Amino acid sequence: MVTAAILLSTGDAEIDGVPLALLPWHGDETLIEYHIAQLQAAGVDVIEVVLGHEAERIIPLVARDNVEPIVDGRWQADAASGVRVGATAVPRDTEAAIIVRVDEPRPMGVYRRLLDEHLRSGAAITRPAFEGTPGAPIVVDRALLAELRNATDAAGGLDGILARHAGGTQDVVFESGVVLMRIETAEEYAAARESGAFD
Repeated sequence: MVTAAILLSTGDAEIDGVPLALLPWHGDETLIEYHIAQLQAAGVDVIEVVLGHEAERIIPLVARDNVEPIVDGRWQADAASGVRVGATAVPRDTEAAIIVRVDEPRPMGVYRRLLDEHLRSGAAITRPAFEGTPGAPIVVDRALLAELRNATDAAGGLDGILARHAGGTQDVVFESGVVLMRIETAEEYAAARESGAFD
């Protein structure tokens, strides 16, 4: 049974002129390297890193055993393209895939618990929740990977697929708001680093 991660890092968002993926995180570790380390520690077998903006700078940081960087040539024109590229790249015997965005870092324990709950439940989709609010990342069953490989902007992309399978979605309740954190501004970046949630 293979578990895979699709790590999406295509956008051109920057903080103080630094792409999100290359932001310093722990010591000499960048944000994208943190993602990979936590996913591997959680037991993910294969990580597909989908890149767009500044891909040539990021590839040397992520190319390693069981981590495959893939450049999405359509990232600027097609929002659903990254999901399609990542879903196409995962091994065909993948049982579950966790979809992670570079601006939503999570510690290993979040990934591990979501994967465990997903594989135990047989749900189509598993997502975290905090105080009634759905968070990220999400885990999808192998049956949904075919839909992800054909996701289009016209059909709502990933959000459209999630909406169509709302009845097969389970929420895993977390006691920490870390599952809602997103880094889009300098203030959110500073708050995340100071929170202690990622130590």
